[in-house]
Order: sequence, then C-alpha cells, then structure tokens
Amino acid sequence: MPKKFSNEWFAQRTFKRKIQIEFVSDMAVSLRCNLSPKEHLEQVVKFGSKKQAIPANYMLEKMSSSKPLSVAMEGWFPPVVIQAIRAGESNRKIDEALDNAVDALNNGGIIGKILGSNAYSLFLLFLGTAANVVAFLFIFEPKLEEVNLRYWSPISKIAYDIGYMFVYQSSYYVIGFSLFFFFWGKFLGRKTSKFRSKFDNLPVFKEYRIYNATTLLSSLSLMFKSNIAPNASLPLIEKCTTGYLKSHVELMIARLGSGKNNSIGSVMATGLLTDGELARIEVLTSKNSRSIGFVLDMSKQQHQKMLDAAVTRYGFILQAFSMIYTAGMILVTFLGVSALNMIGL
Repeated sequence: MPKKFSNEWFAQRTFKRKIQIEFVSDMAVSLRCNLSPKEHLEQVVKFGSKKQAIPANYMLEKMSSSKPLSVAMEGWFPPVVIQAIRAGESNRKIDEALDNAVDALNNGGIIGKILGSNAYSLFLLFLGTAANVVAFLFIFEPKLEEVNLRYWSPISKIAYDIGYMFVYQSSYYVIGFSLFFFFWGKFLGRKTSKFRSKFDNLPVFKEYRIYNATTLLSSLSLMFKSNIAPNASLPLIEKCTTGYLKSHVELMIARLGSGKNNSIGSVMATGLLTDGELARIEVLTSKNSRSIGFVLDMSKQQHQKMLDAAVTRYGFILQAFSMIYTAGMILVTFLGVSALNMIGL
C-alpha cells in the first residue's frame, strides 16, 4: 500500500473529472470481470498511477472498516456520483450504477465539453482581446500622457475604454458573475417548484434542469428495475444530493407521504420534468407499474440526447460569437489607432 498522502483535502481537489471518469469506468470493467469493489481498489493501489492510487488508498481504508462503496467515495466524487452508486448498492447492481455515474460525470462537464470541442473559437476570443490590450498598453495609454482623452476621436475613446476595462476592471466582472451564479443557485434551491419554473426554461437554466433530471431518472430507473419502491428509493437519493435537486426530491417525498395520488407522474410533478414528459410517463405506467423502471430509463435517454444537442447548439453559438467578437475587436482597435495617427496625436 503506498504511503498515505499528507493532505487528503488537497488530494481531493486535484482528483479531476477526467481522472474520475477513468477511475469509475475501470471499476465497472473490473466488476463485470467478477472482482469486488474492494479487490479492484487493491489492484489500483498496487498497480495504478499515483493520481488514481492515492484516492483508491483512502477509499480502501474506509471499505476495510466495513463502509460501503458510496461512503468510501464521499469527498472524492460529486454528490450525483454518490447518488448513482448508492442506487446500485441497494440492489447489488453496482456495475450499472457505475455506468450511470460515468454518465453523470460526463454530463456534469457540459461547459468543459463545449469549451474543449471549440478550442479554435477560444483562440479567436483570446486573439481579439489580446489585440485590444496590446494597443491599450503600448499605444493608447502612452498617448494619454501627452493629450487629454477629451480631445480624442469617438472611435479612439471606445477602443481605449474597452482596453481599460480588460486591463483594470476584468477581475471585478469575473468575481461579480461568479458570485451571482453561486448565490442564484443557492436562492433557487430554496424556492418552490412553481417559482423555479419561471426560470427553469431559460437558456442555461434549462440545461441545468435537464442535467439534474437525467441524474435523478438514471438512479430511479435502476431502483425501480430492482423492485425498490419510491418510498425507499427517494430517501436514499435525498441523502446523497444537495441544493437544487435535493429540493425537488424533498417535494417528491412530501407528495408521496400525503397519500393523495401516489402515481409516479404525480409524485414527480415538481417542475423538474415538463408537463409533456410527465403525461407520457403517466400514459405508459398507469396500467403497468412494473414498466416504470424502463419508462424512466427511456426518459433518461431522451434527456441525454437533449444535453448532447445543447452541447452542439452552444458550440455553434460560441463559434459564431467568437468570429463576430474578434472581427469587431480588431476593427475597433485598428480604427482607434488610425484615428489617433490621422489627427496627429
């Protein structure tokens, strides 16, 4: 067993998504070859790379203390993965649960997938910004020491203002947007489904809703296929998820406990799925409750297709925006510099 890493918190922060996907995928293969999760972790500790051996070592220690795999993986994987694993533990279908976990990890990196598949667009954005920043630092700002800004032409002022924003104010915008999305997510997580429905179909928010719906559907379908009732499956999911999705699950549990209508469609009518999706689930399961798991799995696959389509759509938007942005930035910068030279500044 390798030497224990000195800082578990730091090790968890450096256990990146790509490594997580490889880790979970490899474990699924081992389980299909009749190895237990503990045996697989022992092999990773012995033969795996350091990036995988360190997490495996910590997980193995917990499993050696009779902890289940989902508990051993806490801290190393996001809640959606723990949720998927726990769904499989309850019915001894860990290999299928690991497949769901891989899907959850892939879906969780939607922004990364969009950016990763559009490296050229990102380069164009950098090129346009760099052209303006260089002109600001080496042309506009030195000239400002010679002539007051109010004597400049309008196009030169615009180019100067843009450069000033990038050089001196960009960090404030980044911090502001980051805080906005952080607190907005916390805010939505505490609101009712009716309130959230006003925002859940807006761009970006819609994809976030679909991502969470895909995660929930994958776990529920696995449990239903193993004859685990909603009153047992939903509390398991609630324990290992946070924020936005947890609020939906809590509402589902409350509806289930009310005893008014315990059909799967009415229980899941929290705003996470659209009315059309809920109606389809009701039609397919109202007379045959044993088909619920397969219907939810079918719905999960449809949500997966919507997420993939969103990646393609936003990738196209990013490409178009990067071309327009870069062309506009270079044009404004060029005209601004030319205007300075034309008026003799």
